[in-house]
Amino acid sequence: MSPHASPSRGLPPGGSSPARPQNRAVWVVAVLVALLVVAAGVTFFLTRASAQPSAQPSPTPSPTATPVPAERVDPPAVLDPTSVENLEIHQESTADTGDARSISTVAIPGEHSLGRAFGRFVDATTQAYEAAVDPTATGNELNVGWDLVLAQGDVLGVHASTYAFTGGANGELGSQTFYTDLPRATTTWSADLLTADGRKQAAEWAGAALAAAGLGFGEPVPSSEDTFRDVRLGPDGAATLVFSPGLVSARADGELAVRLEPDATRSVLSAVGKQLAEVAASGAPFMGIAPPPVEEPPVAAPPPASPDAPDCSVLKCIALTFDDGPGKYTSQLLDTLAEKQARATFFLVGRSVQANPDLVRREVAEGHAVGNHTWSHPDLSKLGTDQISQELQSTADAVEAASGVRPTLVRPPYGATSDTVTSVLSQRNEPAILWNVDTEDWKNKDSAMTSERALAGARPGAILLMHDIHASTVSAVPGIVDSLRAAGYTLVTVPDLLGHDLVGGHKYFNR
Repeated sequence: MSPHASPSRGLPPGGSSPARPQNRAVWVVAVLVALLVVAAGVTFFLTRASAQPSAQPSPTPSPTATPVPAERVDPPAVLDPTSVENLEIHQESTADTGDARSISTVAIPGEHSLGRAFGRFVDATTQAYEAAVDPTATGNELNVGWDLVLAQGDVLGVHASTYAFTGGANGELGSQTFYTDLPRATTTWSADLLTADGRKQAAEWAGAALAAAGLGFGEPVPSSEDTFRDVRLGPDGAATLVFSPGLVSARADGELAVRLEPDATRSVLSAVGKQLAEVAASGAPFMGIAPPPVEEPPVAAPPPASPDAPDCSVLKCIALTFDDGPGKYTSQLLDTLAEKQARATFFLVGRSVQANPDLVRREVAEGHAVGNHTWSHPDLSKLGTDQISQELQSTADAVEAASGVRPTLVRPPYGATSDTVTSVLSQRNEPAILWNVDTEDWKNKDSAMTSERALAGARPGAILLMHDIHASTVSAVPGIVDSLRAAGYTLVTVPDLLGHDLVGGHKYFNR
């Protein structure tokens, strides 16, 4: 074999070349070096990546909050009571300053459901008041009034309002709204306009709307029936929830209202609520109330106007005065006075004047004097200057609108006055006309007892207190007039008795 032959040739099969181990070592070293280089590169890359600010993941979009279909609004305005004729208005009052009560209710002639519902409400309110009242204290007061809130199609809506004072810093205000379906002769209470689940949902919406306005107690609005005593149905299909002061927010926030949008309203109404809401939104004119069938007695001619006022410095003059009207029995009383050719003085409640302007016109036309007995018969001694002024101003406006005569005499309800009342009357240049003979007809409601007390207290120059809202009083008047005249008295108006130059703010009990 030549020494120059290829070393691979002549090797036995499967044999190893003597140079093979050295080559494998070189290969292993190369692989290790390559791995080290790769590892170093990876480490460098990771280090660089970690040094860079990490990108924030895209935030998951939160679901859009569902808009609340309710908003805080001003309480809806009430209707002019003269827009509905032939309502039956009933007024009850006392003259007891230790337990002063004035309760005005309304009913529909020939339809009993509204009267029954209102009566139940008054009974419950009276029971709660009597349970809380301190019979040994003075200044207790209960006042119930009403307004019309709907007269559409065949539905009449009536809102009852209450004020009860039994001591403490503030009285309690309450309300209840009724809806009467005239053809069906049914009356629905406000809470029944909504289903039970509907009240829960409406309470949730109301709470959210109040919170958005920065109002409320910071807790869920209760879904009880008491929360929904005043639900007003609107002409656009919306319902407005009205809350008395202190019910769903601080008392200082006053009366609050939350309007539910029409679609939201429909979703919470009961079957009867939907029916009444449809009528409220129908735009149909009110069907009206038929007058009760009555047999009108012949009206005697009014007494002729005297060229000169009676001279009460010479005559035995006495003044009959009637409070709290005009009411159900005022027309009968005017018939009696016309027949007897007698004049009297009427101290009128503003809300009754607005509902019965024809009676006020008749009182003035027949020669009687009219005075101001406030709008809602409150105890003025508990009110501030602005409230007293509003009570008097609104009543004076109503009397003037009805009769053309603006009253200048004021009889504070219950005879209750204060320095503030005196100050307001002085500024208005209106005297306070009180009395020195109380027949207590409001208490006894007995014609014989009323007559007995009137005649027993009669003195020249006396002012007699009676109320033309009681049938027993009106029945007693013919006998009282006849007996006084038989005793030599001349029946005159308060201006004729006291004169016309009276001092504003001064209290007059008799001549």
